[in-house]
Amino acid sequence: NNLITKILNKEIDAITFTSPLTVENFFEIVKDKEKIAKLLSENLLTVCIGPITAKVLDKYNITYIYPDTYTVPDMMELLFKTWRKNNE
Repeated sequence: NNLITKILNKEIDAITFTSPLTVENFFEIVKDKEKIAKLLSENLLTVCIGPITAKVLDKYNITYIYPDTYTVPDMMELLFKTWRKNNE
């Protein structure tokens, strides 16, 4: 999978998950789940839409952030604000 390859090659800075199902579907295509989960936590800014999606990320021991208001625009705003802060 192209996305997994880009994650493994550290070509992606951030990833978003908009529902519990997107997390589950993502991990269905991943062979080495522990390795990818570690990369999502350590090399990428992982952002999810809210606490229900966060629970599924917890299942894979992934470090993430989510906005106070559970909308896609707020999630993207948090992503860009956090990414800029981390890359100053």
